[in-house]
Amino acid sequence: MINRLTYSVTTLLLIAITYCLFAACTNWTVPESLIGKWEGKDKVTVRTKVNGEFVFIKAQDSIPFVINIQSDGTVKGNLGGAEFKNCKVSKNRGELGKKLNLATDFVIKGDLTGKIFENDPEVIKKISMPFDNKNGNLKGSLFQMFGLDLYPVADVNLYKKN
Repeated sequence: MINRLTYSVTTLLLIAITYCLFAACTNWTVPESLIGKWEGKDKVTVRTKVNGEFVFIKAQDSIPFVINIQSDGTVKGNLGGAEFKNCKVSKNRGELGKKLNLATDFVIKGDLTGKIFENDPEVIKKISMPFDNKNGNLKGSLFQMFGLDLYPVADVNLYKKN
């Protein structure tokens, strides 16, 4: 009986996750509320490998963070001295995912090129920035990607500029 219940629950969970993923992958239009220039300041920590070991390097001060989301989904901007390149915003979950509070509504993926701050040893970073638009602010996290491994670089709390 327990094995049958476990199987049923697992099957339902897999169906729900699959639905959430496919619903997020459908064609969509960038919401008008996301389009425009967003600014903020954040504390930043980057991760690099030295002699096979990960080392964490923190910026001394908060770093200016600016992104500009275009109607076609492209994203440009800067985090300190680094520039967002080849970045695109996309839908990150469907309605069921939202109801189950799985993931965030949106995600930006691409590259961050250049040094964020003076002692930043990584000049090219693959990034993922999952976020929600809450009360007119973009809130989420910016992650540095190492293959399948993610490391948080900064909290995201950006305000829209006119």
